[in-house]
Amino acid sequence: MAMNNKLTLYRWMPLILVGIMVLSSVSLLNENTTELSNENLVENTDARQSPEDQLVAECEGITFEDMFVYTHALFDITINDDWKSADVWGIGWVNGSEAAEVRKDIDELMSQIPGNDATNPLTPSAQGNDGKYSTDERDALEDIGSSCVEKTTVRFGLNDVLHREDGEWNNMSWVGDTLLLSDQEIGCVLGQGGDPQGCEITSVEEEDPTYEDGCDGKGDSDCQWVDVSSQRDFVLWVHGTTTFDKIDYNSFTLAVNSTNISSASLKITMPTTPQPIRLGDTQSNLNCGGEWEDDEGIIYTSDCQSTTIFDKETNSKMVNGGNNFQFETEFSYNFDLWPATQHDFFDFTTAEPEDNNPPEWTGGAPANGTIIPFVNKASEGEQIIFTSEQISSWYSDDYSAAQINCRNIADDQTISIDSDGNLMLDDSSISTIMCELYDGSGQMSEQRFFNLADISISTTETEVNDGSSEFNVQSSDEGIKFTLSFVQNSELFGSSSEMETDTSIQTVMINSDSSLKPGTVMVRATFSGDNILSKSYDLDLGLEVPNNPPIVQITDYEWLDEDNDDIVDTYVLSGQVSDPDGETVTLSITMNGGAAGTIEVNGATWTSSGIPFYQYQAGDYTIIIEACDSSELCTTIEKIVPNLYWAEDTGPTVDPTVITEPAGEESMPAPGIAITLAGIAVALFASRKRQD
Repeated sequence: MAMNNKLTLYRWMPLILVGIMVLSSVSLLNENTTELSNENLVENTDARQSPEDQLVAECEGITFEDMFVYTHALFDITINDDWKSADVWGIGWVNGSEAAEVRKDIDELMSQIPGNDATNPLTPSAQGNDGKYSTDERDALEDIGSSCVEKTTVRFGLNDVLHREDGEWNNMSWVGDTLLLSDQEIGCVLGQGGDPQGCEITSVEEEDPTYEDGCDGKGDSDCQWVDVSSQRDFVLWVHGTTTFDKIDYNSFTLAVNSTNISSASLKITMPTTPQPIRLGDTQSNLNCGGEWEDDEGIIYTSDCQSTTIFDKETNSKMVNGGNNFQFETEFSYNFDLWPATQHDFFDFTTAEPEDNNPPEWTGGAPANGTIIPFVNKASEGEQIIFTSEQISSWYSDDYSAAQINCRNIADDQTISIDSDGNLMLDDSSISTIMCELYDGSGQMSEQRFFNLADISISTTETEVNDGSSEFNVQSSDEGIKFTLSFVQNSELFGSSSEMETDTSIQTVMINSDSSLKPGTVMVRATFSGDNILSKSYDLDLGLEVPNNPPIVQITDYEWLDEDNDDIVDTYVLSGQVSDPDGETVTLSITMNGGAAGTIEVNGATWTSSGIPFYQYQAGDYTIIIEACDSSELCTTIEKIVPNLYWAEDTGPTVDPTVITEPAGEESMPAPGIAITLAGIAVALFASRKRQD
């Protein structure tokens, strides 16, 4: 069976969206620069729209993965209460050199737009081939890329007929005008309203930006829904609504086309139902009988043997107070098997199994009497004692997803569970808790008792500097192995030696790491040992790495005679710049409080653009170079320059360079149109004087 020729786009995965952006920009350029009569407008409408329309049409029938090769992706699907629509969030990212290639390809393709090649000396302000991936590319990605994705095939299908490849199960489709597609890397997050002027311009070279995960719900204005445990160089996210035929939740199949998925995580949250939903049979079909033909007539076949072996891990749990069933799994595809297709099937039902046994603790669950390290005041509010992922791995049950119920045996008060199914605790005085598991039919497991070890960690220090930082550790239980480490942006920097807890106060030292950047530093406490539940806590103890301001110097200056009339007219400054903390430094230049051109930085040296003093009237001018690091700490250097264009002696004068604060409100305003016109009049008199 030959595969659809539209899948020839698979060869151009990273560039399909780029092509859309380029053709869209060309179309917009034509609209803005060509005046058409009414007759010609009708005649040329199809021609002007065809590049974009044709490329968007090519997106029909392919998948998101055929357009965008990612290192990893997350798909979060919430089925709506009507059981015929779903809210879909997806995010994918590309790392390392592949991300740099994507940015470079976009930058190069943008130069194909007429008048948009920055390497052409006649169009120096163009954005194509300028080494930047900027807001023009981003806007086209959002506006046109969304239209393309709306035409793509959704990888998921929901059908209330239990099936294995029977019929058109791939029945999900995007709802028009509901799709958002964006690139987070440029810095335009949800809270900025998408204003292009608020976006950073990102270099096309390889980078490692860090995003913080502030997402409790995806509607949070500060939310950048990104997995903080992974490096993300080039990030693309998509959000939209899909529809499908209404299903009967009592018995249905989720089908997934996992062909070409390099690595992805899937999470599906289902509506509340009268009877609990549980996972039934599963199956993964690898079909090696297909073939694929490219545009040149070359036929590709797969070298493999078809199978129906299911080898994926799944996880089921109840969330939102035990009201919603949530299912998770992982996908990957072996590209050595291409063009073989891979489909995965998951059956769900509310029917009670024939042998409905109570849930049982597994061998991976903590044994009766296990000690649970609990760090008091690890952060504001409750602490997670057991994660929902841990709980779901601690039991086996043949009916629905089991839940855990834990109580303080001292007062028989139930310990709370958060909306994600995590067991929470904020009372360090609790010494023993009793826990049991229960399933959807109400059957209970055996009870297990766990002892809590109250551990306090503190420090009198507020800054992390060169050398060692001292911490005090005290525990209600002895013999728990632990280490302390510095944490910044989810990365560990240095660690203490492994010690064992004691009931007396212990002094623990962590050696500072020169790789730490200015800003907040957390302390991670990691615990382990025999009959100890291995845990770690990230503690905010008020520690920071102090930020040192950048160092900027003016080392040279030069008067130039740009028009070769033997009168100097342009002034150029150059110097050195560095940052003690290794942060990126941005330079700006002002003169008498107004912008005075740009500064080009090359390694540790910088050079200003020429300041056209012939446009300014005679007198002294204050030039300020400001250097700001990534943490927004700035320093300035000032130079007072007399306008030699009006001087009798045009040779340069030597004046001192001093570091000062930026000019205040009393500084002279930047020369405006009136001053420029006055300067022209003065120039006429000066010219006559020199002729005399």
